[in-house]
Amino acid sequence: MKCLLLFFCLFFACTVQAKKERRYGKHNITALAVVNNGGNGVGISYEIMLNDKQNMSLLFPIVATVTDFETSPAQYNYAGQQIAPADNSGRVKMYFFAPGMRFYPTRSKGIVRYSFGGSFVLGSGKGSDNELGGADHLISRTIYGIVFDNAVYIQPVPQLRITFEFYIGPGHDDESDLITSGVIYQASIGVGYRFGN
Repeated sequence: MKCLLLFFCLFFACTVQAKKERRYGKHNITALAVVNNGGNGVGISYEIMLNDKQNMSLLFPIVATVTDFETSPAQYNYAGQQIAPADNSGRVKMYFFAPGMRFYPTRSKGIVRYSFGGSFVLGSGKGSDNELGGADHLISRTIYGIVFDNAVYIQPVPQLRITFEFYIGPGHDDESDLITSGVIYQASIGVGYRFGN
């Protein structure tokens, strides 16, 4: 009986202590690894909670990407020897800014959380295009649109946040005066730090 009473006292003390220590900050800075329309890249994101319930936030991510491309890949024979080089290849470096708003249906405090929201995406960049037998020429590319995003967060401690994000939506891709409509997407994994009151 004494062991059972001691167990309940320890359990209650640990529960009260855990609740006191779990203070989730209103600010979050996250480092991101990204795959999107612009290629593969890295980024940083700042998020600020808008109310004390921590169920709405503003998000300000900045991402840099690099794309290597070949419009007509090299051709190889059965032995693996190259018989024709690529017709067109190049590299484009882009920078993206996607301010948006997020909503947390079950608040942002807790070990596992989900959010959804919307963002305006603007990406711009330049690169070079190497045509076979010709000189390099510059490529400019702009991507813009409105996207719907989903995110899942794992917060093992209040200061650490592991993020899995995906957004998708309609947009435009303006590459060297050729404007195409299509889908804008981005998938990212991040590790962040929550701080502040």
